[in-house]
Amino acid sequence: MRRGLGRVGLTALLAGLAAAAMLVGAASTARADYGPGTQFQVEISANDVHGGNFWFWAALGPGQESDYQNTDCIHESAGGHPGGTNGAAHTSGELSDWSDSNGIIEMDGVSIIGGLATANYYISDQRHSNTFTIIVTSELAPVLPLNVPLTWSGRGVQVQVAP
Repeated sequence: MRRGLGRVGLTALLAGLAAAAMLVGAASTARADYGPGTQFQVEISANDVHGGNFWFWAALGPGQESDYQNTDCIHESAGGHPGGTNGAAHTSGELSDWSDSNGIIEMDGVSIIGGLATANYYISDQRHSNTFTIIVTSELAPVLPLNVPLTWSGRGVQVQVAP
């Protein structure tokens, strides 16, 4: 009797292993899908203790479609301006436009400082770099200078671009 149960158990075990192997073989590779035709995923972590920090993610699609998430942390008082603006804010939405030209991805219309201003972001289209530039294009509060390129670079900056 014991021998019969052993064979039944072994047969069940082998059948289970065969079924698991078939499922593993049939499973497709896991892949994130950020929408049809997404051309780039962009991640930026730009940290500068004297003025501001930016953390950004975007999915850039065909026809300049995009979605982004942005968090910035402005510390004017750290730059020697007592009583200056300090704090973090999150925004999200769609860019007004984006392009990839001559090795530079330009992302236009990023809402920053909780919606008090908009900026254009510029990064390399290489997979990894450590330089990030913004140009504030409109503002409601004079926290960052208008139409002046501001660049973060070095060890405190990580930019990832995934095709």
